[in-house]
Amino acid sequence: MIGDVDAGPYADYFHFKLGNLAQFTGDLPISDRHLEAIADSSEPIGVAARFDLAGNAFRRSRYADIVRRMEGRRAATRLERIGISDLLGHVHLHNARSQEAAGLFAEVLGQARQANVPLWAARAARHLALCHMWFDPDRILHALPEARELNQSLGEVVGLAQCDMAASMAHAMLGDWDNAARLLGTARRTFETVGATAELLPIEVIEALQLLARGHDEQARALAIRLAEAADVVEPFLPAWAAVTALWTGQPELCDFTSIG
Repeated sequence: MIGDVDAGPYADYFHFKLGNLAQFTGDLPISDRHLEAIADSSEPIGVAARFDLAGNAFRRSRYADIVRRMEGRRAATRLERIGISDLLGHVHLHNARSQEAAGLFAEVLGQARQANVPLWAARAARHLALCHMWFDPDRILHALPEARELNQSLGEVVGLAQCDMAASMAHAMLGDWDNAARLLGTARRTFETVGATAELLPIEVIEALQLLARGHDEQARALAIRLAEAADVVEPFLPAWAAVTALWTGQPELCDFTSIG
């Protein structure tokens, strides 16, 4: 047991790890509480906490707030510049600007390689796949082996699941439904196994889109309702994707887009 988190020389570290764990499992209020305790620190752990707080804002679909905070911020280090570009890439991706997002993630990948930061390179590679899966299936299938290798070498299990999700979309766009279903199932099992319930792009969104593409409208509508129910809580979870899925399935009354920043 950790005991008193604020006691001892490792207090900031405990706050950061507990905030990160709560974010990973979707308990955003607890994550915010731990991260805000160290967010004012000028040390690297404070910078990391601020980025994780921005991640929590993503999970509440508060995109305008993130842009205002990040675009006016002067990065103190190369890694901080990489992190800001990555965040803004996600903002574009969540606002259906896939090509703009791909440009930013490609920039991050290049900077990460130049700085010899494998973790950021692995993240950028899989985020590029999530961009390209909306408009360029051939590029996904060409680039995914490197993305998988980078994430596998670092034990980035969630990254591997995201690679499977992107590959599933690529096969779906090419009409290869057997492989699309197999890869989506693999991604879902991986997310469930590691307890990653707070992903920025829920796998249910991709599942609903593929159900619609195959003519399974009733199943897609039921899935959209479940996503809307998950977003309709005191601490909303990814309301933007719940709203998008509601529109795809012809149920705009499920989510109010005007509440999304």
